[in-house]
Amino acid sequence: MTDTASKRIDVTPPPPPKVTLLYELDNARGEVPCTVSFHAAVQGGLPPLAYAWDFGDGTRASDGPDQQHTYTEPGTYTVTVTVYDLNSRSDTDSVQFDLVSSKGSIKATCLRHGLPVSGATVMVWTEAGAAVAHAITDSTGVGIVGGIPPGNYVVAAQVQLPDGSPSASAPVTVTIANGEQVSVTLNLVP
Repeated sequence: MTDTASKRIDVTPPPPPKVTLLYELDNARGEVPCTVSFHAAVQGGLPPLAYAWDFGDGTRASDGPDQQHTYTEPGTYTVTVTVYDLNSRSDTDSVQFDLVSSKGSIKATCLRHGLPVSGATVMVWTEAGAAVAHAITDSTGVGIVGGIPPGNYVVAAQVQLPDGSPSASAPVTVTIANGEQVSVTLNLVP
């Protein structure tokens, strides 16, 4: 006679995946361009795990728990990662952060006798006299000079009138802070 014994073995599947999304900016001020490193920390789930990333700027990825993404425009971004396990169970986590521009701009409105002047050249210099940039005014008399680092600048405008004579504005000193747009009105004379 053979003795047989049976033993019951209960197999408990692992719990569904639980993801926590972590991130780190490559610069403390969050200025663009900015490369952000992401890590999806997952507990549970039945391997292999699959990842679906949405970087909040129209870009997506699907490979692995670690990602790096470079943002070139200022704004508020929501990044989402969804993790799927072998049993198609999933979990999603999101983070949100703001990125800013470190460079500012000058919006110059050029007027002559109270009317907008199109085609005027708006010039920007450092206080030491080094040329920084320039722009040409549009039909509304507005010229925007962008990409200017924070600091103090001198702004002036000039245009050649239809009769060939020059018309210029007096210089104006402005201060630009991080990402700020400064507006000035430049009155051209004569």
